Amino acid sequence: MPMRPESMVYSFNAAMFELDSATHEWVLKHVDSDIVQIYLFMDNTSCFRMIGWIEDTGEVLIKNPLTAECIWLDVTESFAQFTTAKEFTFGLSFSDASVATEASNVMHKILDTLHILKNGNQKHAIKDMMQDLKQYFDYIQTNGVGALKEESNVDLLITTQIAAGDTNLQLENANSHVPSSAKDERIKTKRSSSVPQPSCSINNFELRRGSYPLAMAPHLPHIRRCSSPMSTTSSRGSRRQSLASPKPIALSYSSKILPEDERISRPYQTKQELHVTFNAELARYEGLPVAWRGLNKQFGLPIDAVPKRKVVGYEGKIPAVLQMMKDYLILHGGLDTEGIFRLAPDKEACNRVKDAMNNGNFTGCNDVHIVANLIKVWFRELPESLFNVFPEKLIYKVCSMNDPIQVLSILDDISSSQKNVILWLLDLMCLVVKNEKQTKMSAKNMAIVLSPNLFSIESDNPMVALTMSRQVAEFTTIILNARLHTAE
Repeated sequence: MPMRPESMVYSFNAAMFELDSATHEWVLKHVDSDIVQIYLFMDNTSCFRMIGWIEDTGEVLIKNPLTAECIWLDVTESFAQFTTAKEFTFGLSFSDASVATEASNVMHKILDTLHILKNGNQKHAIKDMMQDLKQYFDYIQTNGVGALKEESNVDLLITTQIAAGDTNLQLENANSHVPSSAKDERIKTKRSSSVPQPSCSINNFELRRGSYPLAMAPHLPHIRRCSSPMSTTSSRGSRRQSLASPKPIALSYSSKILPEDERISRPYQTKQELHVTFNAELARYEGLPVAWRGLNKQFGLPIDAVPKRKVVGYEGKIPAVLQMMKDYLILHGGLDTEGIFRLAPDKEACNRVKDAMNNGNFTGCNDVHIVANLIKVWFRELPESLFNVFPEKLIYKVCSMNDPIQVLSILDDISSSQKNVILWLLDLMCLVVKNEKQTKMSAKNMAIVLSPNLFSIESDNPMVALTMSRQVAEFTTIILNARLHTAE
């Protein structure tokens, strides 16, 4: 049998849910790896299929043809329910309502066309529709779905009438072709209003499983970034650290899908590979596909979620971006620069360098004040501030200690990743303080400029906040002097 070439026409990321038969609630398909990358393919015989795999592991979860029997239901602005032709239903949660709307528009466009193709009997009309669909995909690949004007479709019109209580609909109406002259007169609806309610009375129309919400949409605090965005930090951390290797990483999968889907995929086998390497000097992954560019984000993530590298002198690995910035600071004379870490750089220039690091486009920086400031910014934007791991009572207690060994022993009770980062930061501060004649930065001065970035004060009382900020600065001075003493 000859091969039928196909092309990817659309893709999106979402968290995949399955229905718990006991509780009738949506639950994550994979708790530790919630992001599924979903691709829609179309071949030259008007056949479509949906393929989806877990972003973290590459495990394929969705392998289904798209046919006229499939149902896509918009349950909320950011949650959709999809039912295959074999009556298997799963839920998809999107990180953003606009992403959900785009995916919904594309899915409705495909399924509406398939409905009409299934019931149409005019070959020239079918040919025109397929040509129109191909032009539609060509357009959104170039301009994005957002560039299209909102347009209703047959299913949206019908379900809106159902939800409004129109009980005179016949089954054949759902599959009838709407004349082009009527397109402009269709009712414009919001996604949320397109959901038919199970309580509606519908004459001569039996709702299939999947044509109504099977459960309430799950409520999640957030979904890991796809950009988004959409995560558990342990999952993100394990993913990033697994890639942090000088060896290329190959991700392979076969396009052969389930036996019931042979009509689409049996004629060919394909293998796709991604070779991703980590550049430790520039703290970025290279060779990433566009959909994974978010892996290069460096700021605003937990310590365990950023790529790390082995640094001599520490038991565990250090965030690669910190070591990279330290290297640039030393290379360009930052340890001999007066006011280093105290003087502020140009704000716009600093933001440009930060964005380059976050996007994987950083190529270097010779402004030591920008680099020093970004080190402070990195710590300031941690979801949990570095020193918040210490109880306030312990911070007060340390300020009365005189023994450097006893002071540094407080690091034995925290996680190894936090301990290594704290020691790394103290050592960097030590390098600046040891050159105090050139930098004019004493241990107390370093503590004053860095401590506001290391501890988050939750009190709204300005006096309490002021007192605590002074105590944290004192605490920072004490442990910095302790590190200086033990390093001698």
